Amino acid sequence: MATATKVTLSDLVKRLKSLPEDQQLYYAYAFMEQLDYDEKFDAAIESNPEALRELSERALAEHSAGRTRPLTDEDFALDDD
Repeated sequence: MATATKVTLSDLVKRLKSLPEDQQLYYAYAFMEQLDYDEKFDAAIESNPEALRELSERALAEHSAGRTRPLTDEDFALDDD
């Protein structure tokens, strides 16, 4: 697997083009959904910068209260569907 710092957009497109069309469409849709989500998140933070501070304070409070756990490799496992 390539590291994020060495992958170019042309690398990604080349890899995607090597996949069957249904998989290309799946990844294209997933990528567009992520871009839409990122844009909405950025707009929400820009319109209310205090919100990010509040979220971080809440996360730190939950961690201090022992309501968090370390992430494991399984937390990042992709489903087969």
